[in-house]
Amino acid sequence: MAAKGSSAIVVGGGFFGASVAVHLASFLDRVVLLEREPELLGRASLINQARIHNGYHYPRSILTAHRSRLNFDRFLAAYPRAVVGDLSTYYAIARRFSAVTAAQFRAFCERIGAPLSPAPKPVAALFDPDLVEAVFQVRELVFDARALREALGGALDGARVEVRRSAEAVKVVQAPGGGLRVELRGGQALEAGLVFNCTYAGLNEWLAASGLPLIPLKYEATEMALVAVPPPLERAGVTVMCGPFFSVMPFPPRGAHTLSHVRYTPHYAWGAGEKAPPSPPGPSRVVHMV
Repeated sequence: MAAKGSSAIVVGGGFFGASVAVHLASFLDRVVLLEREPELLGRASLINQARIHNGYHYPRSILTAHRSRLNFDRFLAAYPRAVVGDLSTYYAIARRFSAVTAAQFRAFCERIGAPLSPAPKPVAALFDPDLVEAVFQVRELVFDARALREALGGALDGARVEVRRSAEAVKVVQAPGGGLRVELRGGQALEAGLVFNCTYAGLNEWLAASGLPLIPLKYEATEMALVAVPPPLERAGVTVMCGPFFSVMPFPPRGAHTLSHVRYTPHYAWGAGEKAPPSPPGPSRVVHMV
């Protein structure tokens, strides 16, 4: 039996889906948020580097860097309890195989208004000067996904969004009487005038099941290592720019650091419409879109 009368249905209870639902509820009569997992923000919103970007990561894309700068302060203002601010973050510029020099990186940061300064000498001394041209201290933070889930849960409650957990939407079809019908696994269905697909890695899977055109995405199976760092880095994050290098960032939900590498974090890739290769045995891996 279909439940009728929803003004909008949002499929996917990650950060973007929950945020979209809260926004829609500010001007629509009824909004329903569907999440297939038992809790919100438990997949891509949790299993990531937890970095709150402030532009530094994108010297080869001014538009992306500028958008990161604009949204950095917005995120901090909207979710202050989810922000871990008592840490120091550094960007090191490699001497070889880097797509940016230290001078270029400094000029780029000045252009987008991202604050940076030379790293303190004890920190710079941790890096091999034969391999690293310069080390900068920057203003980049991380978020705690557990606190972010709590904050968004409160926002959803305050906006009176109807949240349905363990509710997997399998496809969307045209409703007989107009509007759209979202079919759920188990035989239930919901109808609404608007449906938003916020399933991230499941975007094309859902579109294909609905008979809709696929988005030409590239998928990567990635693996993020959680590591314990030496004392000088316990309250710090380090990113080496800009090429086949690594990054170490605090990961608050586990009290550890993530270790990622441009070359080794992705294991394999496939395109839209292609069958994903079988995952090898071992630790679980995460699918990201690039």
